[in-house]
Amino acid sequence: MKEKIKRLIEKSKNKSFKTMDLEKSLIKALGGETVYDLVGGYKAFAEAILTLEKEDSIREVKASPYYYKKPYIKSKYIRIDHKIESAWDTYTFMVYSDILDLSYFKSHKSEQTDLNLKYVQRIYTFIQKREERFLASREERALEIFDDEKYFTTAENLLNKIKLNPNLNFHSFDDALKMEKNTRMFVFFENKDISNNQVLILENQSTFFAAKRLLSENISFFEKKYQFIIWGQGKGIIKQLEMLSRIIDPMVVTIDYFGDMDPEGYFIFLKLKEKFSNLKIQLLSVAYERLLEENRFYPYHQKQNKNDKVLEDILSYFEKEKHQQVIKKLWEENLRIPQEIITYEYIRRREK
Repeated sequence: MKEKIKRLIEKSKNKSFKTMDLEKSLIKALGGETVYDLVGGYKAFAEAILTLEKEDSIREVKASPYYYKKPYIKSKYIRIDHKIESAWDTYTFMVYSDILDLSYFKSHKSEQTDLNLKYVQRIYTFIQKREERFLASREERALEIFDDEKYFTTAENLLNKIKLNPNLNFHSFDDALKMEKNTRMFVFFENKDISNNQVLILENQSTFFAAKRLLSENISFFEKKYQFIIWGQGKGIIKQLEMLSRIIDPMVVTIDYFGDMDPEGYFIFLKLKEKFSNLKIQLLSVAYERLLEENRFYPYHQKQNKNDKVLEDILSYFEKEKHQQVIKKLWEENLRIPQEIITYEYIRRREK
C-alpha cells in the first residue's frame, strides 16, 4: 500500500495535500472500499503515511489538526521533492537526436530509467531500419518494441513523452513505426480464389488481419492456404463458427485453430472441440511450435483461470517432449506466448 500511496503523492500537481483527499484517491485507485479493507484499510494507510514521513518523502503540516480516525495522523502533509540527479548523460540525449527528441526526460529525471532507455533504443533502431520493415498492427508493433501487445492502451505510453525529429517528415509514430490500427471489424473472410474447404480460426484480431493480408497476396500461412478465416475475439470464436454453418456445410471442412499459448487460449480450443465434436478441428501445430521456438515469454495481463484438466488435455496435442516441458513451465510460472508474435512480416520473411 505504501508504494501506491507514494505514487499518488508524486503524481499530484500540488505539493501539499489533505489526508482525507489522499485516502479517497487511494480507495478509488484500488477499486473501492472492499479492496481497501482487504489490504489493511485505514490502519495500513496510516502506517504507510508515518513510514513515508520517516523516509523523508513527506512532512506534516504542524499547524494542522489531527485526522479524525485512529490511529491519529495529521490532516495535512507536504511532499518533499528531493533533487534528482540525471541518470542519462549528455551523450545519451545527443546520440538519438537525429531521430528522437528526448527533451521530456531532461525535466523528468525520475523517468530516466534503464527500461525507458531500452525502449528508446528499440524505437530508434526500428526507425533506422524502417525501409526494410513491413506494415503491422499497433498490437504487433507494441509487442515487438515494448514486450506488451496492449502497451498503447496504458497511461504510461512512452510515445506520448518523446517526439520525432521534424526533419524526418513523419506524420506520426504510427507512420514512423509502420503500424496501423485495425478499425474495420471483419470477423469472417472468404478467399474467392481457393476452394479447398480449409478453415483457419484465429483468436486475436491482429493475427486475423495478418493472415487475411497474406492470403489476399497468395502467400501461404505456415505452408497452407485457406478458403476461410474466422476471427471472434476470445470466446466469441464459438459464435462465429456457428455462423459458418449457414454459409458452408461444416461437415466437409477441415478446421485449424491458432490462438495464444495461455490457459484461456487453450480453453477456447478445447471448448470448440467439445461443442463441435462432429467437426474436424485441430491445432495448427506448426504455428505453436514456431511460438515455442521464439522463446519470448510474457506474464499474464490479468489473472487467468487455470484448470489442470485443460493443461493435461492440451499437452496431448504436442508430440515432442521438449515442447510439453516448455508448456508446463509456462503454466506453472504464469507466463504466456501471445500469437501476435506471428506477424505479416514474420510470415513474409519465411514463406515463399
